[in-house]
Amino acid sequence: MLALRAAIASALSQIVDTLIFITIAFYGERPIGQLLLGQGSAKVVLSFLLVPFLILFFVKLGRRLDRE
Repeated sequence: MLALRAAIASALSQIVDTLIFITIAFYGERPIGQLLLGQGSAKVVLSFLLVPFLILFFVKLGRRLDRE
């Protein structure tokens, strides 16, 4: 369940990050709807694909280092 919790937390934080950054950086300069959708969906997909594997790898590495 650790990997799932990490993926969900990462996805939620990426959504908030995208909303804040795109709004501050581009509001009034260009339409931001497509930017929000594109960047947000890419970040969420990468969060669900990469974060669980990275979390599990570093947990295993930490446990192995603790045994030594």
